[in-house]
Amino acid sequence: MPIIKEKLEKQFNEVYKNLNTEQKTAVDTLEGPVMVIAGPGTGKTQILAARIGKICWILMLYLRIFFA
Repeated sequence: MPIIKEKLEKQFNEVYKNLNTEQKTAVDTLEGPVMVIAGPGTGKTQILAARIGKICWILMLYLRIFFA
């Protein structure tokens, strides 16, 4: 399991470091909806995927602490 965790964390960090400031803000906003208005090819899908990944990661950490 630790190998999978490290691999996922590495992949997330690679995607995250390529985002600009506004995109990182959208990914880091965990509460409430986020509206991303941008033209084609600007990374909207990448933001969505990274945000879902971060929310799942945080949820997994909280559940681990809660059920530990």
